[in-house]
Amino acid sequence: MCGSLGCSDCLPSPQKNYGDFAKELATPEIDVNQPDSKGRLPLLEAVKTKDIRFVDGLLQYRALASSVDPATGTNPLLEAFKLGLTEVGQRGKEDFLCTCLLLRG
Repeated sequence: MCGSLGCSDCLPSPQKNYGDFAKELATPEIDVNQPDSKGRLPLLEAVKTKDIRFVDGLLQYRALASSVDPATGTNPLLEAFKLGLTEVGQRGKEDFLCTCLLLRG
């Protein structure tokens, strides 16, 4: 483990063990919104795995559902709906709406 989700080896993938990923998320220095060296966001990569556990884990550690992937210009929430992952999209939408309400005060 490199101590950052900002490296390609630490991004969620279908080959990655969720237990190892969860341990990485619990590391205090992890920034779940930091893109890797290729500009890919962990949340978008998690959506692409189609595994709700990766997405949910990142959202619990404050990944921003409203973020835009620097590499592709894609929003993870929109990508989830585009892939037909309504459970993932709904979870991200709820977090996004909660964040908006908190910001409004």
